[in-house]
Amino acid sequence: IRHAERVEREPGLSEVLVVVLSDGAENASKEVTQAQASRLVEAKRREGWSFVLLGGNQDAYATAAALSFPRAATSNFK
Repeated sequence: IRHAERVEREPGLSEVLVVVLSDGAENASKEVTQAQASRLVEAKRREGWSFVLLGGNQDAYATAAALSFPRAATSNFK
């Protein structure tokens, strides 16, 4: 999200789409908590950003919900 914030400021860009692709392995951040990430996603969604989660595990939908990603923008894959 922080990288996208920098890129978003470039002239001519009108939409921001953040796509998260996860293999389902543990990827715990050392910088932000899940709650902080969720609040940041919620704030960016209010600004019009779009978020997609593509998860390679059975918990993809639960993970997406915990991070405030829309269910309709979530997919599980093998």
